[in-house]
Amino acid sequence: MARKIMIYGDGSVSGGEVSKVRVFGDGTIQTDVVADSIKVYGTAMFNGKVEAEEIKILGEALFNGQVKAKKMSVYGTATFEQEVTMNRLSVYGMVQLSKDAVIEKLKNMGYIQINERLKGRKIKSYGSITGRGRLQTETLLSKGVLQLEGDIEGEELIFKGGVCQAALVNGENVVIEVATICQCHSIGATNLTIKKAAFKSNQRALMVAEEIEGDQLNLRCIRAKVVRGDVIKLGDHSTIDRLEYRTLVASPSKTISVSQSVRS
Repeated sequence: MARKIMIYGDGSVSGGEVSKVRVFGDGTIQTDVVADSIKVYGTAMFNGKVEAEEIKILGEALFNGQVKAKKMSVYGTATFEQEVTMNRLSVYGMVQLSKDAVIEKLKNMGYIQINERLKGRKIKSYGSITGRGRLQTETLLSKGVLQLEGDIEGEELIFKGGVCQAALVNGENVVIEVATICQCHSIGATNLTIKKAAFKSNQRALMVAEEIEGDQLNLRCIRAKVVRGDVIKLGDHSTIDRLEYRTLVASPSKTISVSQSVRS
């Protein structure tokens, strides 16, 4: 891979197998490219498939073909129009995922838009994740904004700040700390804790759901139509239309309201 692609001004080149790609101006790579290293400092458009050991975007990049990379960092803006496969992705700027993405380890300090499915093993987000897509992961730690319209599924899901608009939040162990008013359709877990976030939360912090279900439920600051669980601990600021339980422990609070309760 001795050949290099270097674009300093406006240019359009073919791809191929190269050692590195550097775009300092406004460049287009018209065909498939396989590289050890790709770095974009200006504006770049890749019209073919891209495969690289490392990709770094400090400017703007548009990928119109499939992308495979071991490691990628985005400090500027990256848009992926086709499928993405990566071992590691770090986002400090903006990323748009138009199709399915498989990313083993993801760290987000910026903004990510998911339009289809993002599948990962370990995801940490301190920025924003939005879109109409869905998320599947083994572990998730979200300390920023998570606002997805699709399902969010994983073994261990921790939301410090809340989660909004999801059709379903489902996991083995789920912790939701709400800092504002959040709304999801359904929440399910083997072990589920919902409570008011300790940091910067206002008095209106609330998790709103149609249905909450699990084995062990520890709930505060919720409003739900139906809550089902084996062992339920119910705390302050909880409003439930129908409560189904085997064992119930409720705090003596005037801010708890249950319209109908059924012991199974």
